Amino acid sequence: MKTFYSTFITGFQKVVKQSFYEKMLAEFRRLLMANGLLVVLIAKKELFETVLKKFADDLELLARYDTLVSGQKTGVYKIKKLAK
Repeated sequence: MKTFYSTFITGFQKVVKQSFYEKMLAEFRRLLMANGLLVVLIAKKELFETVLKKFADDLELLARYDTLVSGQKTGVYKIKKLAK
């Protein structure tokens, strides 16, 4: 898969565990082709960024855009799978 755009917002639930983001990024890493792009909308930005750092060997954060969705702070992340 060259590019994936998520169609859901993650993190508005009261409890989002770190393991959720770890599994999510692991699956996106598996699905994306080398140099493929991932664009996701995330509400729990700090937690997501902590998990994303664990995938630094495979996934590169290209941009983060802060925005509001229904009055809730969110972030749009553009992530690239690195070629190996």
